[in-house]
Amino acid sequence: MLLNNNTPQQLSYSISTAGSADCGTINPGDKADLPYYDKQTNVAVSFYVNTSSNQPAPYVIDIPATGTGKAVTIGFYVE
Repeated sequence: MLLNNNTPQQLSYSISTAGSADCGTINPGDKADLPYYDKQTNVAVSFYVNTSSNQPAPYVIDIPATGTGKAVTIGFYVE
């Protein structure tokens, strides 16, 4: 699973499935490559605008099935 940060600010993320979970930060214009999740089912990805893990994630993406060559693209618009 490749998570890209195309925003001008650092993002925190968490990614999980029934058997595993990871979290971290992605700098502006950078990415996090998590190949373990490529062949998992029911993957959930959350993005946080700030780096505090105590804040609720405003956006959670549930991916029911993953696989090579599949892509999920989302965009955030900040005024």
